[in-house]
Amino acid sequence: MLHSPRPSTRAPGILFLVLFVFCSSAATLAEWVFTVLIKAPLLILLSAVSLLQLRGILQFIAAAAAKQAAKNQVGDLLRPYLRELAPVLTGVFGKADSLSFNLTHVLLTAVLLAVLINGGGFVSALAAPLQRQTREMREQVRETRALGHVADTKSGRMDWQRTASHAS
Repeated sequence: MLHSPRPSTRAPGILFLVLFVFCSSAATLAEWVFTVLIKAPLLILLSAVSLLQLRGILQFIAAAAAKQAAKNQVGDLLRPYLRELAPVLTGVFGKADSLSFNLTHVLLTAVLLAVLINGGGFVSALAAPLQRQTREMREQVRETRALGHVADTKSGRMDWQRTASHAS
Protein backbone atom coordinates (compact mmCIF):
# COMPACT_ATOMS: atom_id res chain seq x y z
CA MET A 1 0.00 0.00 0.00
CA LEU A 2 1.35 3.42 -1.04
CA HIS A 3 1.16 6.29 1.32
CA SER A 4 1.57 9.96 0.56
CA PRO A 5 4.70 11.58 1.84
CA ARG A 6 4.38 13.70 4.90
CA PRO A 7 4.87 17.45 4.25
CA SER A 8 8.26 18.65 5.32
CA THR A 9 8.42 20.88 8.33
CA ARG A 10 11.86 22.10 7.33
CA ALA A 11 10.66 23.86 4.14
CA PRO A 12 10.54 27.37 5.69
CA GLY A 13 14.03 26.87 7.09
CA ILE A 14 15.35 25.78 3.71
CA LEU A 15 13.66 28.73 2.02
CA PHE A 16 15.27 31.07 4.56
CA LEU A 17 18.65 29.43 3.94
CA VAL A 18 18.30 29.87 0.17
CA LEU A 19 17.31 33.51 0.60
CA PHE A 20 20.22 34.02 2.99
CA VAL A 21 22.72 32.48 0.57
CA PHE A 22 21.52 34.40 -2.47
CA CYS A 23 20.91 37.63 -0.56
CA SER A 24 23.80 37.62 1.88
CA SER A 25 23.72 41.35 2.53
CA ALA A 26 20.85 43.50 3.70
CA ALA A 27 21.23 45.83 0.72
CA THR A 28 20.83 42.97 -1.72
CA LEU A 29 17.75 41.68 0.11
CA ALA A 30 16.28 45.19 0.18
CA GLU A 31 16.93 45.57 -3.55
CA TRP A 32 15.26 42.22 -4.21
CA VAL A 33 12.21 43.16 -2.14
CA PHE A 34 11.98 46.54 -3.87
CA THR A 35 12.34 45.04 -7.34
CA VAL A 36 10.03 42.06 -6.95
CA LEU A 37 7.39 43.31 -4.55
CA ILE A 38 7.18 47.02 -5.40
CA LYS A 39 8.75 47.87 -8.75
CA ALA A 40 7.30 45.01 -10.84
CA PRO A 41 3.65 45.55 -9.82
CA LEU A 42 4.04 49.29 -10.33
CA LEU A 43 5.41 48.69 -13.82
CA ILE A 44 2.46 46.43 -14.62
CA LEU A 45 0.02 49.04 -13.31
CA LEU A 46 1.79 51.78 -15.26
CA SER A 47 1.69 49.73 -18.45
CA ALA A 48 -2.06 49.06 -18.06
CA VAL A 49 -2.74 52.76 -17.53
CA SER A 50 -0.55 53.71 -20.49
CA LEU A 51 -2.43 51.28 -22.76
CA LEU A 52 -5.73 52.83 -21.67
CA GLN A 53 -4.27 56.27 -22.35
CA LEU A 54 -3.21 55.11 -25.81
CA ARG A 55 -6.77 54.03 -26.54
CA GLY A 56 -8.08 57.40 -25.31
CA ILE A 57 -5.60 59.31 -27.48
CA LEU A 58 -6.53 57.23 -30.54
CA GLN A 59 -10.23 57.87 -29.89
CA PHE A 60 -9.57 61.60 -29.56
CA ILE A 61 -7.58 61.70 -32.81
CA ALA A 62 -10.32 59.82 -34.67
CA ALA A 63 -13.03 62.12 -33.26
CA ALA A 64 -11.03 65.29 -33.97
CA ALA A 65 -10.35 64.19 -37.55
CA ALA A 66 -14.08 63.55 -38.05
CA LYS A 67 -14.92 66.95 -36.49
CA GLN A 68 -16.75 65.28 -33.61
CA ALA A 69 -14.39 66.53 -30.89
CA ALA A 70 -15.10 69.60 -28.79
CA LYS A 71 -14.37 72.84 -30.56
CA ASN A 72 -11.48 74.75 -29.07
CA GLN A 73 -8.41 76.58 -30.33
CA VAL A 74 -6.04 73.65 -29.88
CA GLY A 75 -8.39 71.29 -31.71
CA ASP A 76 -8.81 73.78 -34.54
CA LEU A 77 -5.06 74.23 -34.76
CA LEU A 78 -4.30 70.48 -34.85
CA ARG A 79 -7.28 69.34 -36.96
CA PRO A 80 -5.47 69.53 -40.36
CA TYR A 81 -2.65 67.38 -39.03
CA LEU A 82 -4.98 64.96 -37.28
CA ARG A 83 -6.95 64.42 -40.50
CA GLU A 84 -3.78 63.12 -42.14
CA LEU A 85 -2.68 61.17 -39.07
CA ALA A 86 -6.01 59.42 -38.33
CA PRO A 87 -5.99 57.05 -41.36
CA VAL A 88 -2.40 56.03 -40.63
CA LEU A 89 -3.17 55.26 -36.99
CA THR A 90 -6.36 53.42 -37.98
CA GLY A 91 -4.31 51.30 -40.37
CA VAL A 92 -1.76 50.49 -37.67
CA PHE A 93 -4.02 49.96 -34.64
CA GLY A 94 -7.45 49.38 -36.17
CA LYS A 95 -10.54 51.24 -35.00
CA ALA A 96 -9.92 52.92 -31.67
CA ASP A 97 -13.30 51.89 -30.27
CA SER A 98 -12.62 48.20 -30.87
CA LEU A 99 -9.19 48.13 -29.21
CA SER A 100 -9.03 45.63 -26.38
CA PHE A 101 -5.96 44.74 -24.41
CA ASN A 102 -5.26 41.45 -22.68
CA LEU A 103 -2.64 40.38 -20.16
CA THR A 104 -0.06 39.74 -22.90
CA HIS A 105 -0.28 43.33 -24.06
CA VAL A 106 0.07 44.61 -20.51
CA LEU A 107 3.09 42.42 -19.76
CA LEU A 108 4.84 43.27 -23.03
CA THR A 109 4.28 46.96 -22.35
CA ALA A 110 5.68 46.47 -18.84
CA VAL A 111 8.81 44.85 -20.31
CA LEU A 112 9.14 47.74 -22.76
CA LEU A 113 8.80 50.27 -19.94
CA ALA A 114 11.36 48.39 -17.84
CA VAL A 115 13.85 48.49 -20.71
CA LEU A 116 13.20 52.18 -21.26
CA ILE A 117 13.50 53.01 -17.57
CA ASN A 118 16.64 50.95 -17.04
CA GLY A 119 18.06 51.80 -20.45
CA GLY A 120 20.58 54.20 -18.93
CA GLY A 121 22.65 51.29 -17.66
CA PHE A 122 22.61 49.67 -21.08
CA VAL A 123 23.70 52.87 -22.81
CA SER A 124 26.45 53.51 -20.28
CA ALA A 125 27.72 49.95 -20.76
CA LEU A 126 27.92 50.58 -24.50
CA ALA A 127 29.61 53.94 -23.98
CA ALA A 128 32.27 52.65 -21.56
CA PRO A 129 34.76 51.51 -24.24
CA LEU A 130 34.34 54.81 -26.07
CA GLN A 131 34.97 56.74 -22.86
CA ARG A 132 38.06 54.64 -22.15
CA GLN A 133 39.39 55.30 -25.65
CA THR A 134 38.76 59.04 -25.26
CA ARG A 135 40.54 59.02 -21.88
CA GLU A 136 43.55 57.22 -23.42
CA MET A 137 43.73 59.73 -26.26
CA ARG A 138 43.66 62.63 -23.79
CA GLU A 139 46.46 61.02 -21.79
CA GLN A 140 48.47 60.61 -24.99
CA VAL A 141 47.99 64.29 -25.85
CA ARG A 142 49.07 65.32 -22.31
CA GLU A 143 52.19 63.15 -22.56
CA THR A 144 52.99 64.62 -25.96
CA ARG A 145 52.65 68.16 -24.62
CA ALA A 146 54.79 67.28 -21.61
CA LEU A 147 57.56 66.11 -23.93
CA GLY A 148 57.57 69.50 -25.62
CA HIS A 149 55.91 68.73 -28.91
CA VAL A 150 53.87 71.58 -30.35
CA ALA A 151 50.52 71.37 -32.07
CA ASP A 152 49.80 72.91 -35.44
CA THR A 153 46.62 74.81 -34.63
CA LYS A 154 45.73 75.67 -38.23
CA SER A 155 45.50 72.09 -39.52
CA GLY A 156 44.61 70.46 -36.21
CA ARG A 157 47.46 67.95 -36.46
CA MET A 158 50.51 67.48 -34.29
CA ASP A 159 53.86 68.81 -35.46
CA TRP A 160 56.39 66.39 -34.06
CA GLN A 161 59.10 68.99 -33.74
CA ARG A 162 60.62 69.84 -30.44
CA THR A 163 60.31 73.37 -29.17
CA ALA A 164 63.37 75.52 -28.79
CA SER A 165 63.51 74.97 -25.03
CA HIS A 166 63.74 71.17 -25.39
CA ALA A 167 66.03 71.17 -28.44
CA SER A 168 69.13 72.11 -26.50
